[in-house]
Amino acid sequence: NEELSQVIDKANRVIKQIAEQEKYDIILQEAVFASPRVDITDKVLRALTNGKP
Repeated sequence: NEELSQVIDKANRVIKQIAEQEKYDIILQEAVFASPRVDITDKVLRALTNGKP
C-alpha cells in the first residue's frame, strides 16, 4: 500500500533525525523492556503530528 509506505518512510526519517540530534547509537522497533528514560515514542509521535521533533 503506497499510503502506508509513505507513513513508514516519514516515521523513519523522523526517528533518524531524533537519533542524530540526541546521539543515540541504536533505535529498536521492538524490545522486551525499555526504560521510559530512553523511550522516544512520544517524541516521534509529536514530530509526526507537529512536523518537527
